[in-house]
Formats: sequence, structure tokens, C-alpha cells
Amino acid sequence: MTFKKYLIRRVDPRIPDYIYSAFPSIAEDTEKLAKIYKAYRLGTDGDYAQSYFALNQRGVIVTKLTSYKIDADRKVIIALLANGYSVVIPIELLNVHDPDELVNTLKLPMELHVIYRKGYLVAEDVKLPTLKSYKDVGKEIVEEIGALNALLIGLGIMPDILTYTLYIPRLLPLFKGFSTPEDTVPHTPIHIMQLTSPNLGKTHYAIRISDIANFEYLGGELPTPARLVYDGRTLQHGIVALRDGVIFDEFDKRATQIMQQLSLNLRILLTGMEQCVWTRGSGSKSISISKCVNFVIFGNVPITLKGETTREQVINYVNISGTDAFIDRIALVDVWRERYDISKYFIHNVLPNSIMRGIIEYLQDNIKPSPLEVEIKGSREPRHAMNLKSILSNAFQVYLNDEIIAKLVQGYLTFEHVLKTTPPQTDYARQRFPDIDKRNYIKQELGL
Repeated sequence: MTFKKYLIRRVDPRIPDYIYSAFPSIAEDTEKLAKIYKAYRLGTDGDYAQSYFALNQRGVIVTKLTSYKIDADRKVIIALLANGYSVVIPIELLNVHDPDELVNTLKLPMELHVIYRKGYLVAEDVKLPTLKSYKDVGKEIVEEIGALNALLIGLGIMPDILTYTLYIPRLLPLFKGFSTPEDTVPHTPIHIMQLTSPNLGKTHYAIRISDIANFEYLGGELPTPARLVYDGRTLQHGIVALRDGVIFDEFDKRATQIMQQLSLNLRILLTGMEQCVWTRGSGSKSISISKCVNFVIFGNVPITLKGETTREQVINYVNISGTDAFIDRIALVDVWRERYDISKYFIHNVLPNSIMRGIIEYLQDNIKPSPLEVEIKGSREPRHAMNLKSILSNAFQVYLNDEIIAKLVQGYLTFEHVLKTTPPQTDYARQRFPDIDKRNYIKQELGL
């Protein structure tokens, strides 16, 4: 019963899961819950923060840094918070001893004890969450209930053939892949796009995973190059320096606007997505950041999608020059057309972020290059297919034949097709998803 004893219960949906993980007692202590929510709101709600600091000189904030710059002369971090305020953090408060440790620390949620100083904040104390990944615990949970089951239960979702097939594309960008079959170290970013009918949990997933895996959830907002890479006016590093992934939502509503804006900075985006090099500016004033960042694009499926493959359908729908190069870098374009009731699979308990990170880290270690044994044409499709197969078979213990994997990557098939061709409670379902047999054990342990 390893997995059950680590579950935590969310009692206030306004508070992100990473805060429950950092302060697990708030699930039982309503007074502390109210105090922590106030600190979270102070760090994320601009109007509330302005009102608060008009009446108070000091406050406690629980938040993540939006962007930052390091002032080596003053030995401080100057960071932008989600509430719109800048905060000055003396480096000595972070208790770090080398550059990598400092950079990793700045990605974490923080409890900042601040004082207000004429339009900006100064940190007087900083408290950080535990950095331990719980990889060994993650391994135990995976061995107990299976990899996909562990990830879904950790997210608060009951395993089922429907949730397997719906969430596999969403889970792929939690991992890195390979450029060639000869690679020994996974480093290649994995980008996916998923368009579904409404109310299939895309936003719920995006918000949760942004906390677990250090992704930036942008909703329907498209960041400027300054926010994405580097702001030359404020000298602050952007999202790609701080985060390991980026999630765009509502692509269907703003597809043309997004791609028009992307086309203005297409070189930056395409080079970053493919080569993991993000460059801003030119000549002696250029700034370059080397970072492999995974991209996730979500949206509702448009009524009018025309094309032989899902890739062609999206390119035709957007109809903007450069869309084909953007889509070509995406490993999987997954489209779901029918409606499903996903709410009945939600459970109130989740695994703490630290254990979820441990599960992901353990599974990443198991991923080895697994090229297809069938021919797949294209410049990037063979790599995309290899990485899909590598994660499915080595990490998730999901077994689809190479022909299906090739067609999924090319866009001739979708994971909705996999759902429809996998009758539940059959030997065929167990062949594709062996861990489905552990579903009854999980329900029994959860009292469901």
C-alpha cells in the first residue's frame, strides 16, 4: 500500500497543488489554510496586492518568480512576481553555493517575507520547499500500480482505457527523447498538440502539471520575445530560462492571431524548439540561452478541419505562412472529435509534487532509443516516432505496433482511434495496456 499512504487531499481548488505539497497540514487546518491562501493571493493577484500594501508595510507571499535578473555587484536577485510587483531578494537568503544550485532554486515556489519600499518589495526572509525528488518512492509506486496508473492517480484521475488514451499525449512532454538511435543521453525536446471537444480536462491538467514539472501555463496568451527569451530593457531572463516547458491553451480560438504573431519571430521559435538555442537581438547585443524546453499546445477541436492527416488539418485551418514548419517540429498532433464525460474519473486525492517528480525522474531513466522497424518517411517523423515508441514501451509499458505508432505521428490516426479499437476488459486491451489489470486493486485501496 505504498501509493495510498502518500496521497494528499485538496480541500480548496483555488490553491494550486504545489502549495498543498509544501504545506500538507492545510488540508486539515482551516485556519492555516486561510493564512496560506492569503499569502498565495498576495503573490498572484495584482489588485489585492496593491490594496494590501497600501495598508501594510510587510507581508508574506507564496509564489513563483515570473522572470528575474541577477545583479552580481549588489548580490541580489531582481524578480518580477505574478502580482506585477518587482521584488529584490538578497542572494544570501537563498543559502546556495554554486551557479547551478542558484538557477534551480529560482525555479521553485517560494515563501517570501517582504517589506514594501515605494513601488517595489524587498525580501527579508525566504523559505523554500524540500528539493528532494523522492525518486525511490516513485519507483516503489510504479512497481506497485504501474507507470501510467501512478501518473494518473498522482494527478487525481482514475485509470481507464479512456483516461490512458486521452492523457498519454499530454504526458509525453514530461520527458526528453533522442535525436538518433545511437544517443545515450535523452535531451531532445518533445512537443505535442492536442485538440479535443470541450471539458476534457485540458486546463485542469495544464495548471497541475505546470506546478509539478516547472512548466509555464500561458492560457491563451502568447508571450513576446522579451518575455519568452530576454528583456533587453529590464535585463531580465524570460520563460525559457526559468521553465522546462511551456503550455499554450485555447489555440482554436486564437490560432490565426497566434500564428501571425509567431511568424514575426518564427526564427527564434523554430530554432529554440529544434536546436534548444534561444537567441534575442543581433550582433554584440545578442543574448543566447541554451535550453531544451518542451511545448504543449491545447485547444478545442474546430468544427471545420479539412485534410488527410491531423497535421494537414491544422495547417489548413490556420492558413498562415510558416505554420507547416511549426507543426513539423511537433511530435504528435492529436485530435479528438467526440464528447466524453471525463469528470466521473476525477478523484479528490493526489500525490505530492515531490513524489510526482520522483515518478517522472524514475521513468525518464528507463527510456532508451527504440526506433521503428517499419519505414516512415519525412525529415523529422522518424525521430518523432522513435521517441513516441521509446516512451510508450520503456516508460509507460504501453504496447502499440509500429504501424500504428507511425500513423499516429504522421497524423493518419489519433489516440481517439486507439480508444475505439481497444475494447475494455478484453485480452486485446491487456496486451496494449497491461497495467489495466491493477485498476481494481487501486479502486479497492481508495474505497471506490
